Amino acid sequence: MPQDMAEEYESIIMCYLYFKRYPSFAGLFLWVLLSGQPAHARDVEDPYAIMERVRYAMASISDYTCIFSKHELVGDSVIREDNIILKVKRPGHFYMKWTEGPNKNRVAIYIEGQNNNNIKLHLNGLLGFLTVAIDPKGKKALEENRHAITEADIVSIFNRFAANCNRGRTDPECSTITAALTDPNTLELKAGFPPGKGYYAHTAAMTVDIRSWVPVRITCYGWNDEFLEEYRFENIKINPGLTGKDFEKNW
Repeated sequence: MPQDMAEEYESIIMCYLYFKRYPSFAGLFLWVLLSGQPAHARDVEDPYAIMERVRYAMASISDYTCIFSKHELVGDSVIREDNIILKVKRPGHFYMKWTEGPNKNRVAIYIEGQNNNNIKLHLNGLLGFLTVAIDPKGKKALEENRHAITEADIVSIFNRFAANCNRGRTDPECSTITAALTDPNTLELKAGFPPGKGYYAHTAAMTVDIRSWVPVRITCYGWNDEFLEEYRFENIKINPGLTGKDFEKNW
């Protein structure tokens, strides 16, 4: 048997054994085949192939809803906010409603090109009748947040992670980016970056749901291994058909 044919059969057998153990990875192989790239068992462990698969999947997302949780180091304190209703519609529509904690019933709405490109913030509690306009990247908005509302969605967070990984691909000081299954439905990408070169964080880990190929969590640590941030996306509904009414104040 010719050597190239033997190698092909070996790859097919390896694929079959891998599918049998991890059937959810079949989607990645199908994408690799459809994209014209050679399919080998090692592709499922290639973090850059996985990131391209995620990018490919997210390109088809026009809008989504989810339950969003964010834990962030702001100043000297870690601010924890869980179970926020998040709605995003491309381009430039963002809606967040807090469902618990001190900000319960607060609503933040940002629509690019409207309200002078400010956030419409509907306050809660005794001030619930008030609506204020704030700059999404201004001091007031960032008092309790590491990022603007426009940077808190799945696409922006993935793009920041992927940009750092792609930049570090040829940097010998970066640690090897790894990919590993965490359970039958998710895998985790881990990356490490050197200080003083403009990378976002020292270490970052992104969890991807391999049924949808959408990120569901990312955690970052700083240059002294201090916690920086963690974002979680749960109960994601992709392309539900959001309209303008979904970006209005809604109690």
